[in-house]
Amino acid sequence: MATFPSLRLSAAAAFSSQAAGRVVAVGDRVSLHMEGKLSGGEALPRTQEGAPLKFIVGSGQVLPGVEDAVQGMAKGESKTVDIEPAQAFGADKQILTVPLKEMNLPEKEREMLAVGQVLELAGGERARIVKLTDDTMDIDLAHPYAGQSLTVTLELVDHELHSELHADERLVLPEVIEEGDNVTFPNRGDTMVMHYTGKLAADGKVFDSSRDRGQPFQFQIGVGQVIRGWDEGVMRMSKGMKATLNIPSAKGYGKAGAGGVIPPDADLVFEVELLDIVRR
Repeated sequence: MATFPSLRLSAAAAFSSQAAGRVVAVGDRVSLHMEGKLSGGEALPRTQEGAPLKFIVGSGQVLPGVEDAVQGMAKGESKTVDIEPAQAFGADKQILTVPLKEMNLPEKEREMLAVGQVLELAGGERARIVKLTDDTMDIDLAHPYAGQSLTVTLELVDHELHSELHADERLVLPEVIEEGDNVTFPNRGDTMVMHYTGKLAADGKVFDSSRDRGQPFQFQIGVGQVIRGWDEGVMRMSKGMKATLNIPSAKGYGKAGAGGVIPPDADLVFEVELLDIVRR
Protein backbone atom coordinates (compact mmCIF):
# COMPACT_ATOMS: atom_id res chain seq x y z
CA MET A 1 0.00 0.00 0.00
CA ALA A 2 1.52 3.30 -1.06
CA THR A 3 1.79 6.14 1.40
CA PHE A 4 2.27 9.87 1.15
CA PRO A 5 5.99 10.34 1.82
CA SER A 6 6.95 12.79 4.52
CA LEU A 7 9.38 15.64 3.97
CA ARG A 8 12.84 14.44 4.94
CA LEU A 9 14.37 17.56 6.47
CA SER A 10 15.57 18.14 10.00
CA ALA A 11 14.69 21.47 11.54
CA ALA A 12 18.27 22.66 11.07
CA ALA A 13 18.35 21.66 7.41
CA ALA A 14 14.98 23.25 6.79
CA PHE A 15 16.31 26.69 7.59
CA SER A 16 19.87 26.41 6.24
CA SER A 17 18.94 27.76 2.83
CA GLN A 18 17.54 30.97 4.31
CA ALA A 19 21.03 32.20 5.13
CA ALA A 20 21.82 32.22 1.42
CA GLY A 21 18.75 34.26 0.48
CA ARG A 22 14.99 34.30 0.49
CA VAL A 23 14.27 30.91 -1.00
CA VAL A 24 11.46 28.66 0.17
CA ALA A 25 12.06 26.20 3.03
CA VAL A 26 9.89 24.02 5.26
CA GLY A 27 7.75 26.19 7.54
CA ASP A 28 7.55 29.16 5.15
CA ARG A 29 4.22 30.38 3.76
CA VAL A 30 3.95 30.68 -0.01
CA SER A 31 1.42 31.89 -2.55
CA LEU A 32 1.66 30.38 -6.01
CA HIS A 33 -0.17 29.93 -9.26
CA MET A 34 -0.40 26.36 -10.47
CA GLU A 35 -1.72 24.53 -13.48
CA GLY A 36 -1.49 20.80 -13.98
CA LYS A 37 -2.44 17.86 -16.17
CA LEU A 38 -3.00 14.28 -15.06
CA SER A 39 -1.53 11.31 -16.93
CA GLY A 40 -5.10 10.36 -17.82
CA GLY A 41 -5.43 13.61 -19.77
CA GLU A 42 -7.62 15.63 -17.41
CA ALA A 43 -6.49 19.19 -16.69
CA LEU A 44 -6.69 20.50 -13.13
CA PRO A 45 -8.30 23.91 -12.49
CA ARG A 46 -5.84 26.76 -13.04
CA THR A 47 -5.28 29.02 -10.06
CA GLN A 48 -4.64 31.93 -12.46
CA GLU A 49 -8.40 32.04 -12.88
CA GLY A 50 -8.80 32.89 -9.18
CA ALA A 51 -6.77 33.63 -6.09
CA PRO A 52 -3.28 32.11 -5.74
CA LEU A 53 -2.88 28.90 -3.78
CA LYS A 54 -1.56 29.81 -0.31
CA PHE A 55 -0.12 27.29 2.15
CA ILE A 56 2.62 26.64 4.69
CA VAL A 57 5.28 24.32 3.30
CA GLY A 58 5.37 21.05 5.22
CA SER A 59 1.87 21.37 6.65
CA GLY A 60 0.38 18.71 4.39
CA GLN A 61 -2.16 21.16 2.93
CA VAL A 62 -1.12 20.38 -0.66
CA LEU A 63 0.31 17.44 -2.59
CA PRO A 64 3.69 16.19 -1.29
CA GLY A 65 5.18 16.62 -4.77
CA VAL A 66 4.14 20.28 -4.85
CA GLU A 67 5.62 20.85 -1.38
CA ASP A 68 8.89 19.30 -2.52
CA ALA A 69 8.97 21.25 -5.80
CA VAL A 70 8.41 24.68 -4.27
CA GLN A 71 11.35 24.33 -1.85
CA GLY A 72 14.34 26.32 -3.07
CA MET A 73 12.25 28.58 -5.31
CA ALA A 74 12.47 32.38 -5.11
CA LYS A 75 9.65 34.88 -5.52
CA GLY A 76 8.85 35.40 -9.21
CA GLU A 77 10.36 32.07 -10.28
CA SER A 78 8.46 29.49 -12.37
CA LYS A 79 9.15 25.80 -12.93
CA THR A 80 7.52 22.70 -14.43
CA VAL A 81 7.84 19.33 -12.70
CA ASP A 82 6.59 15.77 -13.18
CA ILE A 83 5.12 14.20 -10.04
CA GLU A 84 4.73 10.44 -9.60
CA PRO A 85 1.46 9.02 -8.17
CA ALA A 86 2.90 8.42 -4.70
CA GLN A 87 3.78 12.12 -4.47
CA ALA A 88 0.57 13.25 -6.18
CA PHE A 89 -2.81 11.72 -5.31
CA GLY A 90 -1.51 8.39 -4.03
CA ALA A 91 -2.28 4.76 -4.80
CA ASP A 92 -5.61 3.37 -5.98
CA LYS A 93 -6.52 2.24 -2.48
CA GLN A 94 -5.10 3.33 0.86
CA ILE A 95 -6.85 1.44 3.63
CA LEU A 96 -6.05 2.41 7.20
CA THR A 97 -7.39 0.57 10.26
CA VAL A 98 -8.02 2.89 13.22
CA PRO A 99 -8.81 1.59 16.75
CA LEU A 100 -12.01 3.33 17.83
CA LYS A 101 -10.96 3.56 21.47
CA GLU A 102 -8.04 5.76 20.44
CA MET A 103 -10.31 8.24 18.67
CA ASN A 104 -11.73 9.45 22.01
CA LEU A 105 -15.14 10.03 20.42
CA PRO A 106 -18.19 10.80 22.57
CA GLU A 107 -20.60 7.86 22.62
CA LYS A 108 -23.22 9.71 20.54
CA GLU A 109 -20.70 10.54 17.80
CA ARG A 110 -19.42 6.97 17.77
CA GLU A 111 -22.96 5.65 17.29
CA MET A 112 -23.36 7.94 14.24
CA LEU A 113 -20.43 6.37 12.36
CA ALA A 114 -21.51 4.38 9.30
CA VAL A 115 -19.95 2.63 6.30
CA GLY A 116 -19.78 5.08 3.39
CA GLN A 117 -19.53 8.13 5.64
CA VAL A 118 -16.88 10.69 4.65
CA LEU A 119 -14.64 11.95 7.45
CA GLU A 120 -12.43 15.03 7.54
CA LEU A 121 -8.96 14.30 8.89
CA ALA A 122 -6.18 16.48 10.27
CA GLY A 123 -4.81 18.70 7.50
CA GLY A 124 -8.18 18.93 5.74
CA GLU A 125 -7.93 15.57 3.95
CA ARG A 126 -10.96 13.34 3.61
CA ALA A 127 -11.45 9.61 3.99
CA ARG A 128 -14.38 7.24 3.50
CA ILE A 129 -15.37 4.59 6.04
CA VAL A 130 -15.31 1.19 4.30
CA LYS A 131 -15.65 -1.14 7.30
CA LEU A 132 -16.80 -0.86 10.92
CA THR A 133 -16.48 -3.32 13.80
CA ASP A 134 -17.08 -2.88 17.51
CA ASP A 135 -13.40 -2.06 18.00
CA THR A 136 -11.99 -0.71 14.73
CA MET A 137 -12.79 1.41 11.70
CA ASP A 138 -11.27 0.90 8.22
CA ILE A 139 -11.01 4.11 6.20
CA ASP A 140 -9.99 4.54 2.55
CA LEU A 141 -7.69 7.53 2.13
CA ALA A 142 -7.55 7.29 -1.66
CA HIS A 143 -8.29 10.39 -3.74
CA PRO A 144 -10.49 10.23 -6.88
CA TYR A 145 -7.33 10.92 -8.95
CA ALA A 146 -5.33 8.20 -7.17
CA GLY A 147 -2.91 6.18 -9.31
CA GLN A 148 -2.21 8.95 -11.84
CA SER A 149 1.00 10.93 -12.30
CA LEU A 150 0.83 14.71 -12.67
CA THR A 151 2.71 17.42 -14.57
CA VAL A 152 2.47 20.85 -12.95
CA THR A 153 3.75 24.34 -13.68
CA LEU A 154 4.31 26.50 -10.60
CA GLU A 155 4.81 30.27 -10.34
CA LEU A 156 5.81 31.63 -6.92
CA VAL A 157 4.04 34.96 -6.45
CA ASP A 158 4.67 35.57 -2.72
CA HIS A 159 6.82 34.16 0.07
CA GLU A 160 6.93 34.68 3.85
CA LEU A 161 9.62 33.17 6.05
CA HIS A 162 8.66 30.96 8.99
CA SER A 163 10.05 33.60 11.37
CA GLU A 164 7.76 36.26 9.87
CA LEU A 165 4.54 34.37 10.64
CA HIS A 166 2.42 34.84 13.76
CA ALA A 167 3.28 32.26 16.42
CA ASP A 168 -0.11 30.53 16.09
CA GLU A 169 0.40 30.14 12.33
CA ARG A 170 3.89 28.68 12.41
CA LEU A 171 4.41 25.02 11.62
CA VAL A 172 5.60 23.15 14.69
CA LEU A 173 9.15 22.00 13.94
CA PRO A 174 11.24 19.86 16.30
CA GLU A 175 14.13 21.62 17.99
CA VAL A 176 16.73 18.87 17.94
CA ILE A 177 18.33 17.81 21.22
CA GLU A 178 19.86 14.63 19.80
CA GLU A 179 19.70 13.54 16.16
CA GLY A 180 17.94 10.33 15.16
CA ASP A 181 19.05 8.03 12.36
CA ASN A 182 17.91 10.58 9.71
CA VAL A 183 16.68 7.63 7.64
CA THR A 184 13.55 6.24 9.30
CA PHE A 185 10.74 8.82 9.19
CA PRO A 186 6.99 8.45 9.83
CA ASN A 187 4.31 8.10 7.21
CA ARG A 188 0.72 8.95 7.99
CA GLY A 189 -0.99 6.11 9.84
CA ASP A 190 2.22 4.65 11.29
CA THR A 191 2.28 4.01 15.03
CA MET A 192 4.71 6.19 16.97
CA VAL A 193 6.32 4.79 20.15
CA MET A 194 7.50 7.73 22.26
CA HIS A 195 8.56 9.03 25.61
CA TYR A 196 7.57 12.57 26.50
CA THR A 197 7.47 15.11 29.27
CA GLY A 198 4.89 17.90 28.94
CA LYS A 199 5.33 21.30 30.58
CA LEU A 200 3.44 24.58 30.67
CA ALA A 201 5.41 27.16 28.70
CA ALA A 202 4.45 29.91 31.16
CA ASP A 203 6.13 28.47 34.26
CA GLY A 204 7.74 25.16 33.28
CA LYS A 205 5.37 23.12 35.45
CA VAL A 206 5.27 19.45 34.40
CA PHE A 207 1.70 18.26 33.81
CA ASP A 208 2.35 14.80 32.37
CA SER A 209 5.23 12.42 31.64
CA SER A 210 5.36 8.95 30.10
CA ARG A 211 8.80 8.55 31.67
CA ASP A 212 7.32 8.90 35.16
CA ARG A 213 4.84 6.15 34.31
CA GLY A 214 7.64 3.96 32.94
CA GLN A 215 5.65 3.18 29.79
CA PRO A 216 6.05 4.72 26.31
CA PHE A 217 3.10 6.45 24.69
CA GLN A 218 1.80 5.10 21.36
CA PHE A 219 -0.40 6.74 18.73
CA GLN A 220 -1.10 6.70 15.00
CA ILE A 221 0.27 9.82 13.38
CA GLY A 222 -1.67 12.09 11.05
CA VAL A 223 -5.16 10.78 11.81
CA GLY A 224 -6.20 13.14 14.60
CA GLN A 225 -5.40 10.96 17.62
CA VAL A 226 -3.21 13.64 19.21
CA ILE A 227 -3.11 17.44 19.26
CA ARG A 228 -2.22 19.13 15.99
CA GLY A 229 1.16 20.33 17.24
CA TRP A 230 2.22 16.74 17.90
CA ASP A 231 1.14 15.57 14.45
CA GLU A 232 3.10 18.40 12.82
CA GLY A 233 6.25 18.13 14.92
CA VAL A 234 6.64 14.36 15.24
CA MET A 235 6.14 13.89 11.48
CA ARG A 236 9.52 15.59 11.00
CA MET A 237 11.42 13.42 13.48
CA SER A 238 13.46 10.36 12.60
CA LYS A 239 13.72 7.23 14.71
CA GLY A 240 15.85 7.83 17.80
CA MET A 241 15.58 11.62 17.74
CA LYS A 242 15.21 13.58 20.96
CA ALA A 243 13.67 17.01 20.50
CA THR A 244 11.65 19.84 21.99
CA LEU A 245 8.24 20.73 20.58
CA ASN A 246 7.04 24.27 21.34
CA ILE A 247 3.30 24.19 20.75
CA PRO A 248 1.08 27.29 20.79
CA SER A 249 -2.33 26.98 22.39
CA ALA A 250 -4.05 27.04 18.99
CA LYS A 251 -2.29 23.77 18.09
CA GLY A 252 -2.67 22.32 21.59
CA TYR A 253 -5.80 22.32 23.74
CA GLY A 254 -6.99 25.84 22.90
CA LYS A 255 -9.53 27.67 25.02
CA ALA A 256 -10.85 24.45 26.56
CA GLY A 257 -7.64 23.39 28.27
CA ALA A 258 -7.43 19.75 29.37
CA GLY A 259 -7.85 17.52 32.40
CA GLY A 260 -7.80 20.31 34.93
CA VAL A 261 -4.00 20.53 34.59
CA ILE A 262 -3.70 22.49 31.33
CA PRO A 263 -5.32 25.94 31.63
CA PRO A 264 -7.25 27.57 28.77
CA ASP A 265 -5.06 29.19 26.09
CA ALA A 266 -1.90 27.58 27.48
CA ASP A 267 1.20 27.27 25.30
CA LEU A 268 2.98 23.96 25.85
CA VAL A 269 6.51 22.56 25.71
CA PHE A 270 7.14 18.84 25.18
CA GLU A 271 10.49 17.09 25.48
CA VAL A 272 10.03 14.02 23.29
CA GLU A 273 11.97 10.97 22.16
CA LEU A 274 10.91 8.86 19.16
CA LEU A 275 11.76 5.32 20.27
CA ASP A 276 10.26 3.37 17.38
CA ILE A 277 8.04 3.58 14.31
CA VAL A 278 5.67 0.68 13.63
CA ARG A 279 4.62 0.67 9.99
CA ARG A 280 0.92 0.34 9.32
